[in-house]
Amino acid sequence: MARRRLSSFQPQELSNLVWAFATASQKSEPLFEAVQVEVMRRGLGCFKSQELANTAWAFAKLGQPAEPLFRCLEDELISNRDLTTFIPQELANMLWSFAKLGRGSERVFRLMSGEMMRRGLETFKTQELSNAVWAHATNGHSYAGLFLAVEHEALRRGISAFTPQDLANMVWAFGKADHVAALLFEKLQQEFEAIGQSDRGLATFKPQELSNILWACAKTQHSAKSHFNKLEASARDVFTHARGGGAALAAPPEEDMSVVLEVDTQLFRYAQTVRPPPVPSLAPNCRGAAAFRVPTAPPPPPPRGV
Repeated sequence: MARRRLSSFQPQELSNLVWAFATASQKSEPLFEAVQVEVMRRGLGCFKSQELANTAWAFAKLGQPAEPLFRCLEDELISNRDLTTFIPQELANMLWSFAKLGRGSERVFRLMSGEMMRRGLETFKTQELSNAVWAHATNGHSYAGLFLAVEHEALRRGISAFTPQDLANMVWAFGKADHVAALLFEKLQQEFEAIGQSDRGLATFKPQELSNILWACAKTQHSAKSHFNKLEASARDVFTHARGGGAALAAPPEEDMSVVLEVDTQLFRYAQTVRPPPVPSLAPNCRGAAAFRVPTAPPPPPPRGV
């Protein structure tokens, strides 16, 4: 699409364009570069908050660096934009977008997270809470107030309210940020014990999710040997199933696990030096302005009406 033609697009149409490409996982560097230039030519003040959030999400989802755009976006959020115009999902997606591309100062992260806490975290979905702490931990921004608030909200709702992915991302963030959430990890242990007694057991968790949770438990020194002992057999079954194996593996292959499952006296010394598991990187849900949804994993929620 020629750059000169983008000048005829309305702000919402530019946002919808890159959102559609990102939702369909169709990467086009020339198009995204042209959109970046056009957005900056007009100025971010021409775009509604929803359009900014969807545009940022689209660039991050496809890994488009867009350093000039995100630098201007940070300036807009700090100096000009009324953050009350963002709905909860847009705030969480904005945090995720900055973190996914390694952009954003501690100031802009605290500004958006402060707005989340001002509203009250009960208005945010579990995925949005998970994305918020994941973003801070990924970018190395320590905001104890946010982590404590998310911990309390997670306890209020209950561990079972979180999907395996959201739970793993949240717990990974706690471990990465050295946030010791003693009561939450105790509740996590109880939840895992209940899951272990169900028909599917821990098979509801993907290998990376289980590995990240175990790593976070060890990293924050939540020692409960019974926790690890009960998880070990189920964890081996998960890794065996994921690799299409039949008999149980003698030990999970190193590339599949980032923390030693065997519980011994070296576990916590190991956890202090081991490289963290891969950063969870699945894109959060993002709303588009179109009247229909393009199925993705996970699917975006219904768009907000224009």
